Amino acid sequence: LIYQTLDNMDGKQARKTKSSSPLGLLFDHGCDAVNVMFGSAGWIVGLGLSFHHDPILCTALILGPFAMFYIPTWEEYYTGEMILPLINGPTEGVAGGALLSLITCLYGTAFWQSTSMADYFFDNESSSLPFPIRNADIQVTLACLGMLNECISRIRMVCRKHGMATLITQLPYWVLFVAFGLMGHATFWARM
Repeated sequence: LIYQTLDNMDGKQARKTKSSSPLGLLFDHGCDAVNVMFGSAGWIVGLGLSFHHDPILCTALILGPFAMFYIPTWEEYYTGEMILPLINGPTEGVAGGALLSLITCLYGTAFWQSTSMADYFFDNESSSLPFPIRNADIQVTLACLGMLNECISRIRMVCRKHGMATLITQLPYWVLFVAFGLMGHATFWARM
């Protein structure tokens, strides 16, 4: 929460004192980019996940926030402004991570490994899946659906305004995304 407060204050202070600069913006985005990894690691640890047992969830928790950082920055390059949605990572995402940490502090990672939410909402016992639906699975799935929706809407908006040729500038990111995703997928199937 300290990071969130300071991150939101520094830009406003720079604009108020007329000391904002492209270098300050680059430094701010650089700090945010590093923090994305700490946020992902915090979620992975807080949910009690590991790459050995949960490679797909861990991969999603690393690549999803990176996409949520990269896509708006890519959008800003073309539109000249970064417009955050009503529910966004720097505000609600960080608060959600703090809430996740609080729940883990109170109940331990065993809460996320249990099936209490799935048992409450679904008939988890008679599921045709070969594994139970854990609370961590629900949390990561909901987070990924939100991130995917936001990324797709931003990409569509930029492509409508600036053409499909803008997608070529995303190629390096998507190569990394697919390669890392395949590594997680291969690790998952190697365990089966």
